[in-house]
Amino acid sequence: KELIQNADDAGATEVKFLLDWRQHPRENLFTDELAYWQGPALYAYNDSVFSDEDFANICELGGATKRCNPLKIGRFGLGFCATYHITDVPSFVSRTQLTIFDPHRQYISEIMAGDSPGLCVDILEGRSDLQDYLSGHVAVYEDLFGCSLTRLGKEGFKGTLFRFPFRTQELAEKSKISNTVIDQSNVEQLTTMLYGAADTLLVFLRNIKTIELYQLPPNCHPSGMEQLLSVTKKQLDSPSDLIQRYVKHDIQSAIEATSAPDSFEMNEATSRFFVVKQGKDIAEEESHWLVVSVLDSGSTSGPLYTKSVEHIPFAEVAVRVVEHNSHWIPCPVKGYLYCFLPLPISTDLNVLVNGYFEISKDRRSLTDIQDKNQTDTWNAKLISGAVTTAFLGVLAELLKLNRSSCEAGFVEAFYRLWPTILEKDAVSQLLVPHFFSHLFHDRQPVVPTMGQEWVSISSACVLDDLFKEKVPKDICSSAVELLLKSGYKLADIPTSIQATVRQVRQSVTLVSFKEYSTQCLFPVMDTLNETVRDEQVLFILRQMKRLDDSSKWLADLMGANKCVPCEPESILVSPSGLIDPNSPLACLYNRDEERFPTSDYSEEAVAASLRELGMKHHKLRDSQVIERALSAQPLGGDEVKERVSNILNYLFGTHLIGSSDHVQLLEDLSGLAFLPAAVTCGSPHLPWSGDSVQL
Repeated sequence: KELIQNADDAGATEVKFLLDWRQHPRENLFTDELAYWQGPALYAYNDSVFSDEDFANICELGGATKRCNPLKIGRFGLGFCATYHITDVPSFVSRTQLTIFDPHRQYISEIMAGDSPGLCVDILEGRSDLQDYLSGHVAVYEDLFGCSLTRLGKEGFKGTLFRFPFRTQELAEKSKISNTVIDQSNVEQLTTMLYGAADTLLVFLRNIKTIELYQLPPNCHPSGMEQLLSVTKKQLDSPSDLIQRYVKHDIQSAIEATSAPDSFEMNEATSRFFVVKQGKDIAEEESHWLVVSVLDSGSTSGPLYTKSVEHIPFAEVAVRVVEHNSHWIPCPVKGYLYCFLPLPISTDLNVLVNGYFEISKDRRSLTDIQDKNQTDTWNAKLISGAVTTAFLGVLAELLKLNRSSCEAGFVEAFYRLWPTILEKDAVSQLLVPHFFSHLFHDRQPVVPTMGQEWVSISSACVLDDLFKEKVPKDICSSAVELLLKSGYKLADIPTSIQATVRQVRQSVTLVSFKEYSTQCLFPVMDTLNETVRDEQVLFILRQMKRLDDSSKWLADLMGANKCVPCEPESILVSPSGLIDPNSPLACLYNRDEERFPTSDYSEEAVAASLRELGMKHHKLRDSQVIERALSAQPLGGDEVKERVSNILNYLFGTHLIGSSDHVQLLEDLSGLAFLPAAVTCGSPHLPWSGDSVQL
């Protein structure tokens, strides 16, 4: 990583590594001691050339001279010194210079000047000596990635080629730098790590587009090197370089005033690219990425510019996307922090986060976020400001990329990206409150409703837990349609996100079954499709005791509304106007009077609820008895006789039994013409049999 970092700093666009297992000549070297380092080695090539400043930087432990230049990512780490993990005597060729390092002066001290950590030779000036007396040094570089010390032109080698000979067991025993032996197994571990991380190494690099790995077997000419791995980043757009833009804006004023120029506001840029990985025994893999970059002026996170210019409030969030059914679906990745190259700091996020973090010199930790009481530090502000804004930008760009689609697969993956309280790492816990605060404050449309539109989380509403627990899916589906028609921005927000909203002291609007019933269902009962209406009403009647509470709001609502269809025309009637068709009272009514519930409501559990709500099954009110008596008046023939007979049987067999408080009823009935009487003949004429007798 450090070698890639240095190459990116230098503006290189490609980096190539070579595992060279050859043994090189052990004679014609600067010193005899260097013969121990002529064996297998790791080479690292990049297509940039060293500047004079680069030559100075590489000699500094930890890359200290880079720290004043914000465009150099090497300021974040150990720099070239990391290579001493595998060797004691690194060397490289760039332009016309051959440089060999021996920091503990064990191998070339006799020809090193003063306290210099190494030796630098101008190849053109010393070419004859190289060819005649130092051919061992020439051999190790010859014909590797276009490098030849014997055929070098006046402009020198147009690139940089490092050589890191592996530390053997013998060399490790006397090394003053490290006792780590580098053998085949160590190298295999390194290459395996490179295979696994290669595609993500390129995500945040500013210049490098290609990383390749080769192998050269023993006794093989360089032309026979074998490619093991190739990773290439292919840009799909022309992203804006916010860092370069910032530096060009007024870097000098930032250095002197330690504050950003007033005119420099929050800037965002979006980048899309794909990374192709292929190699020996590796099927070609292609990964697509979406990256949002943010340069924060400090307006969202306070006065960020309290440090030197090396601290730029810049951050990026990258998400991997996969094309599926014409959609770009975000694909969760193992979360890591980057300082342009990955740090060994994992997060529980499903995205990669890059930024100008303040990190420890060994690149293994952030300097200040473990202490939750420190909220005014550089890293804390960077996370709450630029990182948060970049994360929100990713969500917005995903919607643009998918044309605000509400396709189920995309929505599910979209929600999985959100940081929640389930993430326990320090970075996530810093990020979450600010992420949701921005969501509610900025009203960014990030929530898909069930009505296929995107709204802000503050505009959305969800069914409360009791609603979802008590109401089956088919009934709930119909309820959702009614809520949407009534203007509710109903959404299915994952419970983890809802819990996080509550944790950060925000709230998502909840819709209860009571609100649904009183505001949506019953007000439009007479306009509903019969099937939908009956499904809803029957469910309520079956579950009355579970759905209602001590206030009896549901019973009152049902009793006050015409909601039960009656035979034969399915006219809606309130429960108190119903007659139980299976009760003794049924004989007092005709079917066409629309008082008997339709057959769908004959189920005993339903009938029991209707009886509790006022459906008559045993006794009528006095007024209803009067109404039944009046109903006999228009009838005739056997029909009136049957009706009156049934009324009288009910009256004296049921209604008047056990109560003496019916004086008014009897008085009203006594003056009511409802009893049928015989028809009179006027003046009756009886025949006189004597009239027929003849005298």
